Amino acid sequence: MFLRTKITPTGKTLQLVASFRDKEGQPRQRILLSLGDADLPEALRADVIRGVESRLSGQVDIFSQEAGSEVAAWVDDIIRRIDLRALAPVVAAAAAKSAPVEFSLPETLDHVVIDQVTHQDTTVLGPALVALRIWEHLEMPAALDALGFNQVQKQAIAIEVINRLVDPVSENALPAWVPTTALPELLGTRSLPGGRDAYYRACDHLLLHREAIAAHLRKREQFVFQLTRTILLYDLTNTYFEGDMERNEMAKRGKSKEKRSDCPQVVVGMVFDEHGFELGHEVFSGNKSDAKSLVDMAVHLRSAVDGQTVFLPNERPLVIVDGGIASAANRQLFQAQGFDYLANDSRPGRVKYAELFKDEAAFTSIPGREGTAAIQVRSLQDPLAAEGVVPDTLILCKSAGRALKERAILSSAERRFLAGIERLRASMAKGRRTSRNVIAADLARIINKNPRASRYYQATVIDKADGTHEISCERKQDAYDQTDSLFGCYVLRTCSQRLSEATDWWHLYMTLA
Repeated sequence: MFLRTKITPTGKTLQLVASFRDKEGQPRQRILLSLGDADLPEALRADVIRGVESRLSGQVDIFSQEAGSEVAAWVDDIIRRIDLRALAPVVAAAAAKSAPVEFSLPETLDHVVIDQVTHQDTTVLGPALVALRIWEHLEMPAALDALGFNQVQKQAIAIEVINRLVDPVSENALPAWVPTTALPELLGTRSLPGGRDAYYRACDHLLLHREAIAAHLRKREQFVFQLTRTILLYDLTNTYFEGDMERNEMAKRGKSKEKRSDCPQVVVGMVFDEHGFELGHEVFSGNKSDAKSLVDMAVHLRSAVDGQTVFLPNERPLVIVDGGIASAANRQLFQAQGFDYLANDSRPGRVKYAELFKDEAAFTSIPGREGTAAIQVRSLQDPLAAEGVVPDTLILCKSAGRALKERAILSSAERRFLAGIERLRASMAKGRRTSRNVIAADLARIINKNPRASRYYQATVIDKADGTHEISCERKQDAYDQTDSLFGCYVLRTCSQRLSEATDWWHLYMTLA
């Protein structure tokens, strides 16, 4: 077995070759492995060959151990990649010298045996390569250098970020995931952080420099993608924990968007630009309401603007927020911080403008929605603005699809409420409920359990002359009709004058989705 350098039209190729004799007793050679343009130093080749031969023969590999770690690494690499099927005739001929095996030279193309191309120990290259190039293009290695991260920490962080993009697993599973990818080769090292603790510690250290890293990414992304930012998008979500989280002071029970109010949670607020790039984020305690979070988040909104040239100098940034955040106090806070706002009013707030929604002729349909539910909009100055205050521009919206959804939700809630009333009546008819106090308590539970529907009904316990009782349940038709007429209606409001058409404001607000 030996190494030779083959000159090809495309350059030099290092080959691992084995010699043996065919059935005629003639010397022959077989290419066991093509190492491409591998930079294996000439001085190490003899030791590497001895190490490979020892490993293939099942002997203790003392040659590469004595020669050092670099030789051992090359031996490991060759053993991992060698084609054992190509080696079979050589082994057979050596084991039975009196009966050499038949062997004919196979067809090759540029020194590659065409019909024997196989692969083993497969690793993923493409996604990891793309993610790593983005990581480098954003100059994250240099940013981490400036923050004092050492080489092992930088590798661990790069691996974690790439994993989140390619195939998200936990820090506990990362050490097993890394060898299935080409990251060791891409990162230029054969030794990557192997234990899960290295990744946990890197995450903890990364968290300490969150603000500096966010500032670096804001500037670098703006440079790379030539972004002009005039809009900020702010929204919140929450995530729950299945454990007790006794040592996490921020894990509190609150209103869960995932319907898991039985679990402690945290609230996450994030700011994006109109291109979808994150500008900042904050983690709040799980019991903080959406509206109250904005007071803390204003710091991030301000830091996303201050000291940067990514915003147009003569245009105030516009913040787009959902209805749960856009209280009157928060709208004032936006303006005090130097922002304009585009916000969705709360759902009960649309009742104040019920008459304005009835003027069908004033509405314009959103174009380009053929085949989907129609949406109509109109804009006007807020007629209910306080005297002496510059009125907001209102964008009144009517969505046919949203009307169907809201009507279906109420109908479902109404069926549950009325079914509960009927069950109580049936129990009374069978004599299981005779006490007025018990009946009233059961009725109160049904009403409280179905607030969406019970607000449109007058349900009471009536005492009859014979000492028995019955349930009276009548719909408040006027209140129901008013709510039904507003299904699909919602109100957007803004203090900005950058757009004039209601359709443009609607499209801009939908950016938040």
